[in-house]
Amino acid sequence: FLAYVPAHVRYYLDIFSGPTAEVDASVTISRGPPVTGQAADFEVSGGRVAFRHGRAAFAKFPYPFAEMRGTVEFDDTKIHFVEIQGVGPTGAKLNADVLIAPLTDTARADVNVRVTGAPVDELLLSSMPPDRRQILDVLLSRTRYDDLVRRGLIPAALPFQFGGLADITVNVQRPEGLDVDWATRISVRFDTIGLVPEPFPLPIIARNVELTITDDKAVLERGDFSGLAGGKATLQAVIDTGYTTATPIQ
Repeated sequence: FLAYVPAHVRYYLDIFSGPTAEVDASVTISRGPPVTGQAADFEVSGGRVAFRHGRAAFAKFPYPFAEMRGTVEFDDTKIHFVEIQGVGPTGAKLNADVLIAPLTDTARADVNVRVTGAPVDELLLSSMPPDRRQILDVLLSRTRYDDLVRRGLIPAALPFQFGGLADITVNVQRPEGLDVDWATRISVRFDTIGLVPEPFPLPIIARNVELTITDDKAVLERGDFSGLAGGKATLQAVIDTGYTTATPIQ
């Protein structure tokens, strides 16, 4: 099917890493009156693709999703991915929309991807570039956690579960113009999560946690933290992802 879609639409479908799906499609092609005695060019004045049972992964955040459904609307000036929905391998839910216009080399793009109920596992971490995932690696050290369990320092009777379910919002924007950079902002929220920080492996029960990850910085914005035996803890984390050598952690 993609071979018959207009070239500019195929190009932007690559945002979702070459999706596959069952589709119903319609395209309206029109041509205006002659101009100075010459036939006018054909134009794609409207098109719509409704799809279901899709599989894809967003190129900037390639977490795989299946059973995707939604609509793509396009013409010669814009392409709009409308209410894309899907389900991840572990039950995470996807909702996304994308607007790209004009369909030229200077196109402006606004991409919004929302994922709810995603466990922090290797599948999620491997979907993030190494510099962006580093703040999660620091706060959720599997090596440190396994060592504590091996040494019997996390008794089974205590209410601690390593990791948690994340709600993730990915916003990727490209301003209109030539040779401009994409800007990415990722927000990660947890209602409750069990942390074992790598620098200081104290098991921490954290609630109402929010992380912000941009192209140059990852920040632990807020959270309520307590130890296994009670009490309150203070935790701060800032990682400068703009460094090209060592990445400083504060």
